[in-house]
Amino acid sequence: MRYVVVFLMFAVMFFTVSCRKKQENPAVMLKQAIAAAQKADWETAGELAEKARALYPEQSDIILFSALAMEKNGRPEEALARLQNLPASYQDDYKVQYTLGRLLFRKGKYEQCLAPLKNALAARPDDANALLLLAKAQGKLNIKDTFRNYAKLLKMPGYKNDPVICNEIAVFLAVRGKAEGALLVLRDKCKTLPLATWNGAVILDYHLGRKQEAIAWYNRFLREAAARPELENHRFRVTRRLQEIQ
Repeated sequence: MRYVVVFLMFAVMFFTVSCRKKQENPAVMLKQAIAAAQKADWETAGELAEKARALYPEQSDIILFSALAMEKNGRPEEALARLQNLPASYQDDYKVQYTLGRLLFRKGKYEQCLAPLKNALAARPDDANALLLLAKAQGKLNIKDTFRNYAKLLKMPGYKNDPVICNEIAVFLAVRGKAEGALLVLRDKCKTLPLATWNGAVILDYHLGRKQEAIAWYNRFLREAAARPELENHRFRVTRRLQEIQ
């Protein structure tokens, strides 16, 4: 009888440990946190992610998700600090580096975001997301590689001749004093984007002094933006400018 009791004790201990291990499996814990996030319950997702991180402090996916949960819960500074404090061994981790670069970009820290975004591209050279964010940051800093990276992006699937990207290229060129080149990009590739038309009109008006052409582009913008309530402010500015130059 004593052996039966001892056996049962060990069986209960083994079952308890097994259940705890199953419950504390990093993949399972992360899956639970993600499931909460998919239900838009980021508070629960954050709590689960923190529990997982306490048990597995070196699991990159758990660290990353815990930072994302912080961001979603209105704590972007803490999310940023968590990723910035990771050791150098995480420099080859695409997801960590891209997220770090994205958070820095959102904070307006354009110069600081360059290194992690370049690390992300080193890990995944053909990643369009990292390349787009890098080009945007370089454009903010007026770095010459901006145009080359935008041009590379336009050759990638899903971005070929993308009007939004073309518009950003044109703005970058205009700021650097290359108004004719900017206008060429807008004329050829941005025919479906009202803001591109508006930028073209501004370039013709203020950069090149070609008022009559600018008037035509301003009027085209008004037609394209007629059903776009989010462009009401631009329509007001264009209408006022037309009154000044016509």
